[in-house]
Amino acid sequence: MGPSGCGKTTLLNALSRRGRVTAGEVRYGESGSLWSKKLKRKVALVEQDDCLFPMLTVREQIRYSAALRLPSLSPKEREDRAQALIETLRLDKCAETAVGDSSVVEKRGVSGGERKRLSIALQLLTLPALLFCDEPTSGLDSSITLSVVEALKDLTRITGVTVVCSIHQPSSQVFALFDKLILLNKGEALYQGPTLEAANRFATLGLPCPATFGHAEWLLEALVLERFGEVELDALRAEHGVAAFAPFARHTGAAAASAPDEKLPWLAQVRVLVSRCWKVAKGSLWSYELATLQLVIGLLEGLLFARIGYAEEDAAIRFRACFIIVVKSMFFPMLNALPVIPTSEVLLRKELAVGAYSLSAWFMPATTIPLLPDFINAAVNFVPMYWIAGVADDAGAFFLSTCAIICTIICFQSIGYVFSIVSGRRSGSVTMVFMSFCFLFSGVFAPLDKIALPWIGYLNPLFYATCFVAQSVFLQGTSYEQDDASKPPKTRDEVLNDANLYTPAGVCAAVLLGVAVLVRLLAFLLLQRKMRRVLLVQTAVHDEVPSAPKHAATVTVQAEPSPKLQPGLAGAVSANVEAV
Repeated sequence: MGPSGCGKTTLLNALSRRGRVTAGEVRYGESGSLWSKKLKRKVALVEQDDCLFPMLTVREQIRYSAALRLPSLSPKEREDRAQALIETLRLDKCAETAVGDSSVVEKRGVSGGERKRLSIALQLLTLPALLFCDEPTSGLDSSITLSVVEALKDLTRITGVTVVCSIHQPSSQVFALFDKLILLNKGEALYQGPTLEAANRFATLGLPCPATFGHAEWLLEALVLERFGEVELDALRAEHGVAAFAPFARHTGAAAASAPDEKLPWLAQVRVLVSRCWKVAKGSLWSYELATLQLVIGLLEGLLFARIGYAEEDAAIRFRACFIIVVKSMFFPMLNALPVIPTSEVLLRKELAVGAYSLSAWFMPATTIPLLPDFINAAVNFVPMYWIAGVADDAGAFFLSTCAIICTIICFQSIGYVFSIVSGRRSGSVTMVFMSFCFLFSGVFAPLDKIALPWIGYLNPLFYATCFVAQSVFLQGTSYEQDDASKPPKTRDEVLNDANLYTPAGVCAAVLLGVAVLVRLLAFLLLQRKMRRVLLVQTAVHDEVPSAPKHAATVTVQAEPSPKLQPGLAGAVSANVEAV
């Protein structure tokens, strides 16, 4: 506990091994084990912000997390553990309620306290020995705060887990629930010991707690208003600072070695993540409002080009219709792709930090399922426009044009993912610049062989998409009557050559899909690099226990076997950490 900026979150991040290691060591257990992949499963952190799937129920959130993080358990064992956590953390009444979005009134689901208890339950699935909670009561009212801390207190009694919380200004009821207190100020520990004795220690220094103050309130006021003199501070530093700790006693063995290094097979990870992504996305696959918009636009376009003929001037009109078809297949998918990865990054980082799955297993369903709404909306728009306009009265041409639209959507959605990762908040502006390039150098406004840099148009995916559709709708065997009746009709190939759209449909499809594959690979590599830079958990493994640091703090907790959560948390839990 301590005032804002005293180092509470920094201390928790150091002990839970979050963030880049700059100096020093943290040791765990009676053996003084250093951080390892196996130890990571025994240390959990509940961050201050609850990041959950609004569309999933409380039970579904726990089930999917259990499926990913507990591969060695049978489905029944996972279900039993999920149910035990729901009961232990008092989530029974809201187990089938969608979590919802607390920032949107119409989409509110569970309460703030229930969200926090759900976040705690997700971290308890692997039966950690240490549970760190960064300000678990932040933003909650007094009654909900009390219920959250009482749930944490119950956890220590029922499961034997050691719970370490940072807290800013608790009420007297909440303060009394904690067994021990570390009081921080400006990065220093000024008190470490039983919670209810802290005020008495301050009283011996000439600062008794007034009758109108609660103990926690008085302790914080004494620190914030700097009521201590240097003599009192030196006494507290000598008693509770780094120099007060006995040297760390080195033991043999590895307390964390018993934690299994579990990892779900890659294909199984993909299967679980596909199921979860589908459940999250299926509510947004169909929107009556958006479908109506696309349908109306398609009808208007059909009326605009109604029954295109086969005269010489009709060739240009048919080219414009082809261009409009591919522009919509570029515009909406690319814009829709921009928020997909940024809105998932926080939850992705947290789940990667606990080793729930690999990034590649997440990337495939998370970036593929969002294609479905784009396909549906494109179909609603394209079908009426195509047949009313008479772009090509041929079923084969229709299906080939549909393939062109699918390839175009996949290509430009992939490009949108790259822009969202590289450009961040500026991704919208970067996307508009790229779209302008695609429009201007598509070959529709000016033939590519007539511009200053004719080769640049062939770097434009929209050019190949336009060629693909044009090759589909300009049917073999058709001809276009010229205005000069003395001249023979122009063949289909002559019309396409005049417009520089002679690239075969197969080549266009290969280019669009090739660009999609390469760009998606680039997006994955960029996201992987970004996650490595911001990922909180360090993965360095120490096989041996080196010499102990000069000073360390020791916390020992005795716990009874858990009647609910199975063995794994019971017994003595000893954590030795370097004083920070």
